[in-house]
Amino acid sequence: GASMVAMNADQSRRLGIDFRVVGETVTVVTASGRVEAWKVRLNNVKVGDLEVRQVDAVVMYGDEPSTTLLGMSYLGKVEINNNGQLMTLRLIY
Repeated sequence: GASMVAMNADQSRRLGIDFRVVGETVTVVTASGRVEAWKVRLNNVKVGDLEVRQVDAVVMYGDEPSTTLLGMSYLGKVEINNNGQLMTLRLIY
């Protein structure tokens, strides 16, 4: 799993995140190898009604990841309960 929320540059632009201005250049390791990326801090990440504030994320050039990945920078701040086919998230702090 991803250690941080991860998105591609197009997704970042659609969200209004100017990652080259507000981000810090980093190298991340993906299934495809090492990739240059920008580390940014998201004001908030909302899944359904659950909003987590001040979440670290990385923005990568290219098409990958094709879908924004919820990494541990988000998931580490929520409690996850899986009851059969229903998964619920609850803010821990």
